[in-house]
Amino acid sequence: METATCQEEQTTQNVRSLHHLMRVRVRKSVFSRLQDIAKSESGTSGEYTSVSDIVRAAILNWIQTHESTERLRDGVADPNFIP
Repeated sequence: METATCQEEQTTQNVRSLHHLMRVRVRKSVFSRLQDIAKSESGTSGEYTSVSDIVRAAILNWIQTHESTERLRDGVADPNFIP
C-alpha cells in the first residue's frame, strides 16, 4: 500500500514541476469578451476552446514577440531567414 502512495506522490510532483497555476484578476468585461471569443472559436473549429486555452495561447504569443524583439534589438538574425 505504501508503494502505491509513493508512486502517486511522485506522479503529483512530476505534474507540479511541469506546470504552475497562475491566478490573475481581470475586469469582468474582459473575461466576458474572452468567453465570447472562446464560444465563437469552439463553433468555428468544431473543438471546445476554453478561456484558459486563449490565455495560454496569448501568453505564448507574447513570449515569442518579446523574444523576437530582443533578437532584433541585439542584432541577431533569424537563422531560418532566406533573403
